[in-house]
Amino acid sequence: MTCRFFFKTIILAGIGKKRRSDIVTAFKTINLHFAVLLGIGTVLAIGLFSGIMSTLLDEHTSKVYAVFMGIILASLVIPFRELKGITIEEFTLTVVSFVLWFVLFGLTPSEIEHPHPLLVYFGGIVGITGLFLPGVSGSFILLILGLYHYVIDSVRDTFRFATTSDQLINLIIFAAGLATGFMLSVKLLRYLLAHQYRYLMAFVGGLMLASVRVLWPFTAGNQPVAPWEITTAELVPLVLLSVFSGGITLYIASRADLKDAVSNSPRR
Repeated sequence: MTCRFFFKTIILAGIGKKRRSDIVTAFKTINLHFAVLLGIGTVLAIGLFSGIMSTLLDEHTSKVYAVFMGIILASLVIPFRELKGITIEEFTLTVVSFVLWFVLFGLTPSEIEHPHPLLVYFGGIVGITGLFLPGVSGSFILLILGLYHYVIDSVRDTFRFATTSDQLINLIIFAAGLATGFMLSVKLLRYLLAHQYRYLMAFVGGLMLASVRVLWPFTAGNQPVAPWEITTAELVPLVLLSVFSGGITLYIASRADLKDAVSNSPRR
């Protein structure tokens, strides 16, 4: 596995007393085909869509947030579907997670123009967990940390050869955070998914519910307001976008469930 290679390589580099053959052995554990395809796909996706996303966030912030909110609210079916027959402990964990994250998100600016390198590094660490947590994406995590816009703009400027030195340094730091998060989270999340799956889903459910505070698209003068406090002309497009993106998310989830059911059905 790729993560095993990273673990071994860092340990070997840090200790400096292992033989070169150990590194070669670790290198052989890489799933090179998967790693190359994943890397190419990621770079192409970022390069192709970073400019579009940056423009949308600049000129249609509320509409983008409405789409994200619809996706997140629809994705709640994933953790809560796994909690049928929820226990008191699991319900309590969901409530505690919601309250904790709701408060923390209130302390975080919706967008950070000049993030501290440590925050960028932390964003990379936690952002990569979106690859492994059901119902959660890396973009969603960066968005609630206030880093999504900054990272997208930095990537866009890099592909246009217009990046500043600070942006370039932060992108390198962010990449280091992604690598660190990958190494740290794979084994931990594998354990949690295998042994504490329902508790993990309860925690994730609270996190996703609380994220609505960051993704709230109904605003007046850049301040969040109740939906009925904005004009109908502003409200209707936001609601339609949320419903549309949520509907697509539910459809994709249902199709995935159908495929799983077919693949796990007994063959005759």
